[in-house]
Amino acid sequence: MILLASNHFVRHYSILNLVGSSASDYGSYHHVQQPTKMTSSTVSSGTHSSGSQLSSPPSTNKVITTYPTSGRVSALHVTPSPSDSGIVDYETLIRDKENELRVVRNTMEQNEEIIVKVYQEKERAWKEELEHLRSRLSASEKGENALRAQLAGCQKQTDTMSRTIDGLRDEKTGLLRKVGAWNLEGLLSNVDSSDVSLRSEVASLRDEVATLKEALTAQMQVFTDERKKWEREVRVLPSVAS
Repeated sequence: MILLASNHFVRHYSILNLVGSSASDYGSYHHVQQPTKMTSSTVSSGTHSSGSQLSSPPSTNKVITTYPTSGRVSALHVTPSPSDSGIVDYETLIRDKENELRVVRNTMEQNEEIIVKVYQEKERAWKEELEHLRSRLSASEKGENALRAQLAGCQKQTDTMSRTIDGLRDEKTGLLRKVGAWNLEGLLSNVDSSDVSLRSEVASLRDEVATLKEALTAQMQVFTDERKKWEREVRVLPSVAS
């Protein structure tokens, strides 16, 4: 739209230049003819003041024009009288072109205001969208940091449970070795039925082994439950992060 208005403005500016050149020619024409009129009036007044008995010649379109020519003979020029209709046409054309220029100027100003408003609205929308994206990015970073902290805590808990399981397994191995030794001693005590104290000790050790087995089984169950819970949490984390 601005390009069309600019082309229209250039075209009217060229027409105005043409009109201006014509008007300048017309002005130069009037500038030349004024001294002509003054010369003719001077000649007629000089004729009357001299007291000549000759009658003035009839009015014609011939006007005597005198130019200073440094001693040369002045020339006679036949100049037509200016047409009032031509002046009116030029003035009307100039007014029309001025009105068209005014319309073009107003149109360009309105288009410029519209372009500025559209640009400001787009800039405001871009700024709002940028702020929205920044807030979303900040929230995503906070959520990611929280998930990382939770994952680190789960990893620490897993390491602790793994160490606990390893300790329980070592303890179980030691107890099994003791039980084997005690069983061997029990066989020997069966041979020697008189050693009642050894039998009672073996019985107490068996009870202790049974108690330790129960405790170990309970610990294993707790660890299994915790491990399943942790695996469920680890599977849920990626879906929450996405």
